Order: sequence, then structure tokens, then C-alpha cells
Amino acid sequence: MGDPAGTMLGHSQQYNKVIRGITPKTQIVLSSYSWPGNIRELENVIGHACIISQEDMIDVLDLPAHLRAASPREMTLPEDMLPLAELHRTHVMRALERAGGNKAMAARILGINRATLYRLLKRSRMN
Repeated sequence: MGDPAGTMLGHSQQYNKVIRGITPKTQIVLSSYSWPGNIRELENVIGHACIISQEDMIDVLDLPAHLRAASPREMTLPEDMLPLAELHRTHVMRALERAGGNKAMAARILGINRATLYRLLKRSRMN
């Protein structure tokens, strides 16, 4: 599906905004969409969201209406009822943010060793 993070960074700089990332629910919506327009459509959606967003994280409400309408079933679940893999991923991302990207420190925050953290990152394709 391309590199949404790289696209987001480019748009973030272009519009002189600080966009740190995409909320977990938004990631679910983006990954569940079929992307008939391929990478160009994704780039346009990320650009639109960067312009619209009033926060430093792109949220589902920043996405175009056709994506919000196509939200998967999980979107209606409260945050604490997300799939376990998504909760793990979100928790790891928060630890990495708190550690300023330092993986050794993030592993200590999570109470796991670095090898386990790297395995979690690889499994979630976050490495």
C-alpha cells in the first residue's frame, strides 16, 4: 500500500504542520480499504487528512467521507475492545514515542527485552 508515513511527512512539511502519525482506528480504516486508485489515491487521502487535521495525529474524522462511511465493524467498538494485536501494536507505538524512538528504552518501558521488541515490531511491520 505504499509508505503512508513518508507521504504524511512530505505533506506535513508541505503544509507546515506537525503531524506525528495516524490513530490506530484510522490505520484500521486505511488498511481495510481496497484502494482502487492505488498509491496515488492513498497519497491524496493522506494529503487531504494533513490539511484537514486540527491535531498532531490524523483521525478517522480527517478522512474523506467515502472512507469514513466504509469503516469496518471494529470502528464501532470502544478503544478497549480493539483486537489484541491492535492493542499490542498501539502500546508498543506509545512506548516508542515516550522513548523518543529509542528501542532499548522502549523495551525497558514495556518490561521486555530488545529481542522481543524487535520481534513485535517485525510482526506488526513497524520495524
